[in-house]
Amino acid sequence: MQHPDVVGRIVDQPATFDQEGNQLTEATYVDGWHVNFPNTVSELAEHKIEPQPTRPVRLYAGGRIPVAYRFSDENQWELVKSMHSDDEGALQFTPPPPRPPRVVTRRQFIQQLILEGIDETVKESLNAIADELHRKIMKAWFKESQVFEIDRPELNQMIQELGFTEEFRDEFFRRAARL
Repeated sequence: MQHPDVVGRIVDQPATFDQEGNQLTEATYVDGWHVNFPNTVSELAEHKIEPQPTRPVRLYAGGRIPVAYRFSDENQWELVKSMHSDDEGALQFTPPPPRPPRVVTRRQFIQQLILEGIDETVKESLNAIADELHRKIMKAWFKESQVFEIDRPELNQMIQELGFTEEFRDEFFRRAARL
């Protein structure tokens, strides 16, 4: 079960006040009613904010970035919430997939690239890097790594340049870990 973090309205521009405390301008707000979850909730896909905020209003423990959703207003959120609540009022959403492993071996990574049919695409992408120094660094990382870490900047840059998502990356690591 996933528990929402109801953010509500988000201040875009705070109100301003003079030295005596008189309001000069009213606050403005980002459109919608905002709710965060620790993981993607497939049932709320139509409300998921894309692209996801890179600097969210609130974080989860340990600085973990939430998955952000926007509803037209609080009433829409309450309606959606009621549609997904059990008799006791607890929210019932599909549980998130298990967390991907943080590390896979070189063999697992390369074999999974082959199984996905993207091994040659990755090599071509590395060879296509225009900046010679950057190309050499990326190729050295790819060729010399004994393990591949899910949070490595090089990996995530490559994922982004190939047009893949974090969800693809996570599932790739889950499948590679089973090899």
